[in-house]
Amino acid sequence: MSYTIFFDSLFRTLFIAFTALGGGAFIVRVLSRRSQRIKFILLPMSLCFFIPPVAIGYGYTSLSYQLIQYPFLHEVLYTLIMVSRLIGPAAIILFFLPLSASQESRHCFKLISGGASSFKYIKYLLHASLWRYALVFSLIFLFAFSEFELASMMNIEHWSVSLFDAYAQGIAVAPALKLHLLPLIVQAFLMLILLSILEPLRNTISCSSSVREAVSPCTLRYLFVILIFAVCMLLSFLLPLFMIAASAFHGGLEVFRSLWMFKEIMNSLLIAASVTVGSYFIAIFLLRINCLKYKTVLLLIFLPALTGILPLSLVTLEIFQFPLINVLYNTPIPLVFSLLLWTLPFIIILKIVLELFADNESVYSAELMLSFSGRAASEILWRLKFRRTLWICFLVFTLTYFNFTASTILAPAGMTTVTERFYNLMHYGESERLSATVCITMIIPLLLFSLISVIFKFTLKMRYRFLGDSG
Repeated sequence: MSYTIFFDSLFRTLFIAFTALGGGAFIVRVLSRRSQRIKFILLPMSLCFFIPPVAIGYGYTSLSYQLIQYPFLHEVLYTLIMVSRLIGPAAIILFFLPLSASQESRHCFKLISGGASSFKYIKYLLHASLWRYALVFSLIFLFAFSEFELASMMNIEHWSVSLFDAYAQGIAVAPALKLHLLPLIVQAFLMLILLSILEPLRNTISCSSSVREAVSPCTLRYLFVILIFAVCMLLSFLLPLFMIAASAFHGGLEVFRSLWMFKEIMNSLLIAASVTVGSYFIAIFLLRINCLKYKTVLLLIFLPALTGILPLSLVTLEIFQFPLINVLYNTPIPLVFSLLLWTLPFIIILKIVLELFADNESVYSAELMLSFSGRAASEILWRLKFRRTLWICFLVFTLTYFNFTASTILAPAGMTTVTERFYNLMHYGESERLSATVCITMIIPLLLFSLISVIFKFTLKMRYRFLGDSG
């Protein structure tokens, strides 16, 4: 890997991380005391992070090919898409991270230090709040720096693309990682920063005691927030989806008739279902035993996701070369293992975030109602508790279902996934048949989620109605 590619990747990622952090901090500062409004802004923007990068890259295929002759504009397009995907996660993490000092303690220190303009008070504020921004910046930087799939689809020069190309050319894993040692050192440095930040986070995080400061109402600020929201949704969701749908309109019927890629879709569904169920129950177990209070355990759990799926897949490939477990190499186990490690942090974060949104008093009241009004209680529990669980599983299922990197490196022979097949065909350009297949493939998780939701809700109602009748 050349130094030019490394420094281009580094400076581009720094810009993405600072821009996403600034945009997220601005949104939270304007809307932090308006929980009803902030949910309508933050949740859709956070969902943009789960849109498959392969689909986004394919949606921009035509535009990306036209901009290749203008390298600067090509880089700008990729950077804007990455920023639009990461502003939502940056904002939602900042929203739930409490300040290290309450407004009362700030007021007392202001009186002691001699006013808001004193150097001691400014230093105190920096110490009290800087760790929050350092934490979010480190997380966003690591996600953007380790990103591979969108950069590969858009032909962007990135260190992760260079690493994958080295592997594809037949270079062994260890030498390939040595050639890309500088990016790995940068990631290790950021993880050390995260490790130092986890201690104040563990000591201060408490949703009930956190105090967030909001700016005074201003129409101009609200309009700017709406503008950021519209640009993010347009770049990372609406525009690529429209481009794919426009191309797929004429090819959809042919794809349905021929059952094209049916085997690959089934392979992806089986792997995604196995990983989702496994990682969900592992996350429940880790949260039940409360092992996340130890920062070393927390870092080890988040390490695979922070290093990126590409280095994780290559290391998994090397691990399964050892003689004792080499017999498992040509099975789905290495692929499922790497995806389990990669998705586990996402499930933990989603579960914690949705628990903070949960109305625990209403859930408890509904559980008390089960003995005499099972039908009404089941409806309340479905809306406030079980539907959230299905949403968590759906989002993680989507991440796994559309993952390309691990599937390409670790999928056994004869078990090609649908994204791997997409990636191979997308290099030949855009076609109606391929666009229709992309649309159908994206719709399948939604249909599956809707079907499971209906079945689960019906089963829940029948069960609790029976309990209510017997009570």
